[in-house]
Amino acid sequence: MAAQNAAELRPDDTPLAEAAAQLVTRGQQISAEAAALTPMIDEKTAAVKPLAEAQEAAKAPIGAAVAKLAPLKAAFLQAEQVMLESRRRSAEQSQRLAAVDERLKTVEQFTQLSAQQQAFIAATGAARDQEQTYVALQQQVSEYVPVVAAAQTGLTTATDAMTAATNGMNIATTEHSRRNQFADLLASAVVSAEAALQQVNDDATLAGAVTKLKQRSAAAHASLAESQAAIDAASTAMSAATAAMTMAQQVMADTTAELARRQQAMTDGNAALDAAKAELAARETDFNARQVEVEDRLVHNFSTSSLKPLTPEQLCWSVFKVTGVYDRYWQAEVAELEKNSPLTEEQKQDATFMAARNIELEQKTYDKLKGNIGTFVAFYGAAAGQPQGDFFSTADQALFAANGGSINSWVAPAADNVTDRVIKQTDPRIAAEEIYLSLLTRLPTEEEVADVTTYLASRTADRNVAAQELAWAVLNSAEFRFNH
Repeated sequence: MAAQNAAELRPDDTPLAEAAAQLVTRGQQISAEAAALTPMIDEKTAAVKPLAEAQEAAKAPIGAAVAKLAPLKAAFLQAEQVMLESRRRSAEQSQRLAAVDERLKTVEQFTQLSAQQQAFIAATGAARDQEQTYVALQQQVSEYVPVVAAAQTGLTTATDAMTAATNGMNIATTEHSRRNQFADLLASAVVSAEAALQQVNDDATLAGAVTKLKQRSAAAHASLAESQAAIDAASTAMSAATAAMTMAQQVMADTTAELARRQQAMTDGNAALDAAKAELAARETDFNARQVEVEDRLVHNFSTSSLKPLTPEQLCWSVFKVTGVYDRYWQAEVAELEKNSPLTEEQKQDATFMAARNIELEQKTYDKLKGNIGTFVAFYGAAAGQPQGDFFSTADQALFAANGGSINSWVAPAADNVTDRVIKQTDPRIAAEEIYLSLLTRLPTEEEVADVTTYLASRTADRNVAAQELAWAVLNSAEFRFNH
C-alpha cells in the first residue's frame, strides 16, 4: 500500500510504478491464499480446542504433581550427589586398593626373592661345604694309598719269606729222608755182613768190612740228628713265616677294605657334590628369574628404571657437571653478564625475567662447551647403521680416558671441585664420601672407604696427585657410564 501511494505521488517514476504494481499483485495473491487458509485455520483451531481445554484442565493436577515431585526431585538430586560422591570415593578406594595390591605383590615378590636368595646362599654354602668334604675324602684316599702299598710290600715280603721257609722245609725234609734211608740201608748191610761173617769167622777182610759198615752206620745215624735239627729249625722258620704271612694277609685285607671304604666314601662324596652343584644351579636359576621379575615389576610401575648406558652426549655433560667444569663456565658467564648488563633490584624480583636470564646463561655456557661433544661422540658413539643404545667398550675409549688431556685436566683440583675437596679433607672417610657422592651420587661401601683410606695414606707425599687419580678412577668406572 505504501509503495502504491508512493507511485501515485510520483507517476513519472516508472521503476517505482512497476515495483508497486508487482507488490500489489503479490499482495492480492497472498490475500487470496490467506482467504483459502481461513477455513483450514478454523478447522485446526476447532481440533486443537479440546486439546487446549484438556491441557488447561490438566494444568492444576500437573502443577500439584510437580509440587509433590519437587521434594522428591530435591531428594533425588541430593541422593545423586551422595551417590556421585560415593562413586568418587569408591573409585579412589579402588585406585588405592589397586595400588596397595600392587605394593603387596611387589612385597610378596621381594619376600620370595629374599627366600630364594637365602636358599641360593644356603645352596652355595652347602656346595662349598660338600666340595671341601670331597677334597678331604680325596686327600684321605691319597694319603691311604701309601699305606696300602706298604701293606702290599709287607705281604710280598711275607710271601717271599714263606716261600723261602717252605723251600727250606722241603730241603730239610728231603735231606732227612735221604739220610734216614741211607742209615736204614747201612743198618741192613751191617746185619747182612755180620750174618756173612758168622758163616766165615776167619775172613779178616769181611770182618774189616763189617767194622767199617758199623762205623759208617753209626755216623749215618748221627747225621740223622743233624738233619732232624735242620727240620726243626725249618719248621720253626716255617711257623714264623706262616704267622707273618697270616698277619700280612690280614693287614692287606684290612687296608684293602679301608681303601675300598674310603674310595666308596669319595664316590658318594662326588655324587653328593654333583647333587649340591645341581641344587645350587637350580637355586641360582630360580633366584635370577625372580630377580628379573622383581626388576621388571619395578620398571613397569616406575619404581625404578632399567639399566642403560649413557649416550655420548649425556656422558659428556655428566663429566662436566660432576667435575665442576660446567659450574665454572656458568659462573664465568654470570660474571660477564653482570659486568655488561647488571641486574636491577626490580629485575631480581621478576621471576619471568630471571628465568629468561637463566636460559640465556645456559645457552652461553652450552655454546662454550659444546665443542667437546663431538669428541665424546667419536669415541663413545656407535658407527653408522649400528644400534645406538647398546653398550660397548673399546681400546680407543680406554686410551682416551687414560691419556686424554681433557679428562685429566677436568679432574685436576680447581675452584672447590671434588678433587679440591678431597685434598683439603683430613678425614679419609669423609674424603671417600666426597668422591662417591659427587661422582656416583651414592655413599661408598666399607670396602671402598678402606681402599680410599689406604690409597691416601700411602700417598702423603703427593696427596694432590693421589686425590686426582682417585677422582679419575671413579669417573672412568663402569658404574659412571650407566644410567641406574
